[in-house]
Amino acid sequence: FPSHDTDQVGCSPFNVCFSNTSAGGVFYQWDFGDGNTDNDEDGCNTYTNISGTPELYTVRLIVENMQLCSDTVYMGVVVSPQPSSAFSLSAFESCTYPVTATTSNFSTFANGYNWYVNGNEVSDLTNTTLTFDAVGDYDVELTASNAYGCSSTSLAVYSVHPLPNLSLSASPIEGCEDLFVMFENTSSGAVEYFWNFGDGGASDEYGPSHTYTTPGLYDVSLTAITDQGCSETLLMEDYVEVYNLPIASFIVTGK
Repeated sequence: FPSHDTDQVGCSPFNVCFSNTSAGGVFYQWDFGDGNTDNDEDGCNTYTNISGTPELYTVRLIVENMQLCSDTVYMGVVVSPQPSSAFSLSAFESCTYPVTATTSNFSTFANGYNWYVNGNEVSDLTNTTLTFDAVGDYDVELTASNAYGCSSTSLAVYSVHPLPNLSLSASPIEGCEDLFVMFENTSSGAVEYFWNFGDGGASDEYGPSHTYTTPGLYDVSLTAITDQGCSETLLMEDYVEVYNLPIASFIVTGK
C-alpha cells in the first residue's frame, strides 16, 4: 500500500481543497476516502466526523494520460470531532460581594480548557471557582480545545446587583401619647418599601405616617427591595419615644 503524503489535520466540518500538481495527466479520479469522488483536475471535499474520536480518511488520486498509463498518489486527512464548549455556574447572580461561583464543565471532544472573566484568563483547569468582588456584570467564557488546534467558546454572564441606599427621617420623634409621626423616605435604588414601626404597626407606603398610642421607646426599621430582588434593611434603634400623659385630677377641700 503506498505511503501517505503529509497528512492534513482539522476539525469537523473540515473543508479541504487539493491542488493537483501532477504532470502529464489528462484524466483524474479523486476518491476522498469518505465515499465522495470527483473527476476535476483539482478537488475539494468537506469532511464531517460525528464520532467521538479522530478519523483518518485516505485520499486517492489516479492520474491517466492519453495512452491510459496511470499513476496513483495517496494523502491522509485526519478529521477530529469539533470541540463543543458548555458549562454552568453554581449561581448566576448575587446581591452581595465578594461572592464566589463554581463551574460545572460539560464540554465534549476537548482536553484543554481556558476560563476567562471579562476577557482576562483566570484558570486552565477543567473546573474552577470564580470570585466576583464588585457590583457589575461579568462575562464568563470557557474555551475548550483539543490536540488538533480546534476550539469552541461558550459564554455566561454573572451579575452582582447593587443594594438600595437607605435613609429616613421622622418628625416628631418624641412626644406624648397619642403621638402622630410623619416618616420621610429619602432612600434610592428600590421599588418596594416595608416599614416596621416597632409597636406592631407596619406599612408598605413610600412615606407613611403612624400614630403611637402607648408610651415607650420604639425601634423603626425600613426594608427596601430593588427590581432585581435585592433587599437591605435600615434599623433605627430607640428612634421614637412616647411619653405618658399626666393624669389631671382635683378635689374640693372646702366650701
